[in-house]
Amino acid sequence: MYLGDYAAGDTIDFKFTTRRFSTGAPHQLAGTPSLQVYKSNSTTQSTSGITLTVDFDSVTGKNHVRIDTTADGAFYADGGQFDVCIAAGTVDSVSVVGEVIGRFTLRAQASLYPTTAGRKLDVSAGGEAGVDWANVGTPGSTVNLSATTLNLVNTVTTLTNLPAITANWLTAAGLATDAVTEIRDAITGGAYALSTDANGRVRIVDGTGAGELDSSSGSFSVFDFTAAAKALIQAEAEEALQTYHLDHLIHSADPGGVVANSSFLAKLVSKSATPAFSSFDNTTDSLEALRDNELTAAQVWAAGTRTLTGLGFTLGASDIGDGAIDRATFAADTGLQTVRSNTAQAGGATSITLDASASATDNFYNGQRVYLTGGTGAGQDRLVTAYNGTTKVATVDHAWATNPDATSTFAVKPDGRCDVEALSLDATAADNAEAFFDGTGYAGTNNVIPTVTTLTNLPAITANWLTAAGLATDAVQEIRDAITGGAYALATDANGRVRIVDGTGAGELDTSSGHVTLADGSLVTAKLGTFVLAKTTNITGFNDLAAAAVNAEVLDCLATDTYAEPGQGAPAATATLAAKLNYLYKWTRNKRDNDGTQNRYYADDATTIDQKQTTTSSGGTVTVGEMATGA
Repeated sequence: MYLGDYAAGDTIDFKFTTRRFSTGAPHQLAGTPSLQVYKSNSTTQSTSGITLTVDFDSVTGKNHVRIDTTADGAFYADGGQFDVCIAAGTVDSVSVVGEVIGRFTLRAQASLYPTTAGRKLDVSAGGEAGVDWANVGTPGSTVNLSATTLNLVNTVTTLTNLPAITANWLTAAGLATDAVTEIRDAITGGAYALSTDANGRVRIVDGTGAGELDSSSGSFSVFDFTAAAKALIQAEAEEALQTYHLDHLIHSADPGGVVANSSFLAKLVSKSATPAFSSFDNTTDSLEALRDNELTAAQVWAAGTRTLTGLGFTLGASDIGDGAIDRATFAADTGLQTVRSNTAQAGGATSITLDASASATDNFYNGQRVYLTGGTGAGQDRLVTAYNGTTKVATVDHAWATNPDATSTFAVKPDGRCDVEALSLDATAADNAEAFFDGTGYAGTNNVIPTVTTLTNLPAITANWLTAAGLATDAVQEIRDAITGGAYALATDANGRVRIVDGTGAGELDTSSGHVTLADGSLVTAKLGTFVLAKTTNITGFNDLAAAAVNAEVLDCLATDTYAEPGQGAPAATATLAAKLNYLYKWTRNKRDNDGTQNRYYADDATTIDQKQTTTSSGGTVTVGEMATGA
């Protein structure tokens, strides 16, 4: 913005507006703003005499500048050109340092200057300027300034600001014949007129040369472009492609060219609301890179979950980068966080020096186990028995098989074992407990073991472990009484055969008739010699009481009893009706999906795959295989 031409000693006032880059709306100049003035093409600048008022008159973005040129007379001297720049400041957090906000000159532009500063040109009310003829340079004898008419001007070297030529200003009379001829010769390339017909149409040469019409064949020969013409056309085409960034559609793009943001190409490579081409990384975002990832249309995030499904491969440990998962990754309530994990500084036969940031408190890690998770000695663990918070040396309960060193990574976790001595405060009790549990034999007497409610992981009972001597008489009698329903022995004969009650009641043997009466009143013939009971009458139907009971049981099975769903495994070819119904209900109720190659049927937890079927498609026919286990 040019402010005008001033004189040294003047005070210059002007205003400028700062705007937000994203919207163009006026915005405050912030960040302790300041200005500086550069003179002509010098790198020397001055801040003297400059007063900056931000948000002038309480209007956001309107800034007022006052420059007092008397503040530095040597710098603000007549004849100079001056640029006002922002030396410090930001707009919407974006630096605007170096922004030129105004330009002015000191007696370097105007055609007339008063000899004495402050004086004005003498102009009449009609606008005529007074002329001091004594100060007019030697005009020569040919100049006649009579009244307001210039009668004669000798040689004129340059004419500027001439008025526009009016319509029909140049007439045929004013155009000499030789001027017309020269124009014609320039058009035709020689001193001759064009050959035309009565209608003014131009004839072309009859011949077979370039640009000539062969009247015998009707063909027209076109001029071949010269090498220079071809190069010029090529250069013009390339410049046009680069100007509009169309060169990025071909391989020979301008190396310095930048695809414009929000352009068609930028929108192809960026999903941003304001697409930027700079966000495109061809190593990961190109079609080839996407192809190499081996993802298919079915491999997408499952709706509403953040679970990647349909990958067609198993994510293994090698797919997770080293250090991608650390102890801080696990939530505290998982129990998977370590007390401390890092890389050791050193190690000894019965010690390990933890990292420099480990606890500075002595004995802080006592009673906890340190695991060597990587590097030298990996796979070992020991109990920490002492810890020096200054040296970071942790002493362990026994020597390492392979001593750790500065390459060893470690993890300190709470020890799951119980310190009996620490709990009982009795070293003897601790030793006895150790002898009891490690099997070395504790022969103490009068010791009380609290009531044991559950025993698990017991060893298998060996053959003949329980002998007659070990079974008390009362235990035998209690077993007998439970079998006979009373405190008496079964009645048997000399051969150990059991006798039944002699009588005519239900389940009793009527020795006079040889029949056993059943509960429904029917009779069974007893052949005691072979212990075979033969029913003498056929059952033709249930009586009312029996039918009602059976009906109730059936209804109970259907309406009251519940059945667990079938577990993981292939359904048997021969199965009970209940099992078959259970499978149908399970496959209707529970989660099921298809990963593109098989139908998968899940357990109630919606995670475990219990059964699956392979599916194939060929020629429009989909084949579903036999149900198999999901394991």
